[in-house]
Parts: sequence; C-alpha cells; structure tokens
Amino acid sequence: MKTQKSIKYPKTYREHIGRMLGCFWYSVFGGSSLFVECYSIYMIILYPDRIFAYFMVIGVLVWFIGMQRTHLGERFASKITFFEDRVVWRCFGYIPVIMKYDEMEHVGIETFDDLDRGMVDIRGDGTAYIYMSVEPYPEKYKRKIIQLRTKKGFIKFKYTDGVAEALMDRLPVEKVEQVRGFYFKMKYLDSQNELFIKQEKRKRARRKKQEQRKREKESRKTK
Repeated sequence: MKTQKSIKYPKTYREHIGRMLGCFWYSVFGGSSLFVECYSIYMIILYPDRIFAYFMVIGVLVWFIGMQRTHLGERFASKITFFEDRVVWRCFGYIPVIMKYDEMEHVGIETFDDLDRGMVDIRGDGTAYIYMSVEPYPEKYKRKIIQLRTKKGFIKFKYTDGVAEALMDRLPVEKVEQVRGFYFKMKYLDSQNELFIKQEKRKRARRKKQEQRKREKESRKTK
C-alpha cells in the first residue's frame, strides 16, 4: 500500500452510517439490552393508558446508553486518521487523542468475550481490536478490551484490514508482529472462504447439468 499523507477510517460517510446502524442493532437486539427490552414491555403492559410508563421506558433507555457509552461510542462512532508522523483518534463526545509513532511502544491485537445475541461473527475478527499504547497492555483486561477507554497514551480501534495495513506501513516489523500475524490469518481465511465458494458454485453447476441431462433422457424416452 502506498504511503499517503493521511488515511482515515472509516473512509466514507456510507461506512459511518453503516457503523451507526450497527450501533442501533447492537443496542436494541444485543443480549446486554435484554433487561431494557423486558422492562420496557413490562411497563407498557402494566400501564397501557399512562404516559408515565413511556417516560419510564425512555429513562431506562437513556440509562442503558449511558452505561454502554464507552463500548458503543468507541466501537461504532469513532474515527482514526493516520498522518506521516502521528495517529489522531476522534469520537463524538470525547477529547481527541494524538499519539506519535515514536511513542507507540506496544501495538497488538486484543479481543473481548461477546455473549450478545445480536452479534454474528463470520470472519473471526468481530471482537478484535487493535491497540496502540505507551505502556504494556494490562493483564487484568485480557479479553476485556472494551472495558478500557481510549485516553492519552492508549488508543484502541475496531480491527479492520485497512488499519492493520496502515500500521504495518508506518511502524517497524518488530512492533507490529502480532498485527501482521492476525492480518495474514484473516487473509488466509478469506482465501479459504473464496475457495469454498468457488467449489460450491462448481458443484451446483454440475448438479444442474446432471439434472438437465436426466430431463433430456426422460423426454427422449417419452417420445
């Protein structure tokens, strides 16, 4: 990938809208919002004719969004920009975080345990985050990266191949070994998936030809 002055992720407004829709889906249908859904239904059934019930539902939803602000906001509403000498992380409602490449002593991949029923992880990187840190990654947050907030000296961002490529282009190989390993693992899985799809298409094409030949033979016999 060619080195550019700045690279932004997500790149387009369409990607931003897609991530916001993902945030809505996660908050409405995610397992962590099960309490909110059940409580809302309970209040509406209990007080069907009272506007107080709807205010209670709205209050619970606002409380839930406040509790999930760090996770949902950084996961779906954040943006990262790679410049020649630094990275700038921005998110709605947060102070921008700037980190120079020379300050990145620890760069790697970390995941989180996701038990939400609204999440479908086909590729295998749905719970993966790339982190850039001045200090070593804390052991007590292993597989709990969503509990860590992006701040001065620590940036985390949802894994994408583009972000991984940008880091690999700008940092020494020894600093991004874990990122490189995960990146090539995803590429290998992509190639295996493409191969599987091609094989399935060939099988379907053969089945269609066989069925067509059988029909032709049956039509000849009837004649």
